[in-house]
Amino acid sequence: LEEEMRSALKLLERKQCQVEGLLKETEILRKAASGFQTIRLPEGMSMTSNEVIGSLNEHLLQVLKELRGKEERLKETEEDLERYHKKFSVIIHQQGILYKEYIEMKNTWEKEREYLRREKDEIQAMTEKDQTRLEEFKNLQDHLCSDP
Repeated sequence: LEEEMRSALKLLERKQCQVEGLLKETEILRKAASGFQTIRLPEGMSMTSNEVIGSLNEHLLQVLKELRGKEERLKETEEDLERYHKKFSVIIHQQGILYKEYIEMKNTWEKEREYLRREKDEIQAMTEKDQTRLEEFKNLQDHLCSDP
């Protein structure tokens, strides 16, 4: 009988510790939930269950609010990314156009350079011919002048 009494006392002490722990948890949840407006729950639920469920609901609402905020930031980031992608595409296209214009102008300059080089060569050839003729005329003139 004594042994049963001791085991019953130990069981009672454990249960009291559990009750105290639950009371502490309830107090913590009550303090956490004091700043929130709880959602009405069905009647007939014990006060602690009501408070626990209300606190959990409030926590859920907070988490959902945070999730909504993160989703909005994600959406803004995606929009920014899309905008920057479009800008990048425009810049790449403009760069392609600039390279195309550069190549066209380079080809034009090359053709003009080749044309001017040919003209210069022709003019030099004509100048050499004219120089040769001048020398021949001088020789003829000197020859005619020296022959009396």
